[in-house]
Amino acid sequence: MTATYSGNTSYASTSGTLTQTVNTAPLTTPTVYISPSINPATVGQSVTFTVYVGANGSTAELSGTVTLLDGSTSLGTAQVSAGQAKFTTSTLTVGDHVLTANYSGNANFAAASITRTETIKSQATPTVAITSSVNPSNVGQSVTFTVIVTPPTGSTAATGGSVTLKDGDTVIGTNTFSNTGTSFTTSSLAAGTHNLTATYNGNASYASATGTLTQTVKTTTTLTATT
Repeated sequence: MTATYSGNTSYASTSGTLTQTVNTAPLTTPTVYISPSINPATVGQSVTFTVYVGANGSTAELSGTVTLLDGSTSLGTAQVSAGQAKFTTSTLTVGDHVLTANYSGNANFAAASITRTETIKSQATPTVAITSSVNPSNVGQSVTFTVIVTPPTGSTAATGGSVTLKDGDTVIGTNTFSNTGTSFTTSSLAAGTHNLTATYNGNASYASATGTLTQTVKTTTTLTATT
């Protein structure tokens, strides 16, 4: 800062200087908290992490971004809205995951972070159901058995893999599939009661599981015409 005296008939003009330092006002450090929708979760299950950023009594606008990390892997960056940011994932592997939420800060709030552990359990167990195209059927009649593999509620991973269908101890066949089910067709069942078992062989997300069905095969009757 410079002050200049203009002078008059008795005094000459002159000036003086001063350096004034203005410090930045200290930023408020907010509180950051991670809240998972479920913990522990199972592999393939969709989990939503809500990161809350608190103003700690300040009335200044709480804006900025939050980045959520699984170890050193980013799960995404989201804008803070109404004091929170949300992240949803179904890709976490089995084990404990140390999650870190990093708040970027803004003109009024300092950057802040927090960590939390999310536990992912081993494979979830789906349900397996068998339906028959016709039951009871006749000897030699073609029957299609449809096997449906349904993941537990909340799981979003694909249940693809393979299914083995058995008639007692006899293997009817093994089919691979990429969605939720597969079908087997046979006309070789003998007359009688057949206890069918469908075994889902599991994948990275789901454990093996079985379903059963009793199929009745009747003996066909040949009618003889007489005159």
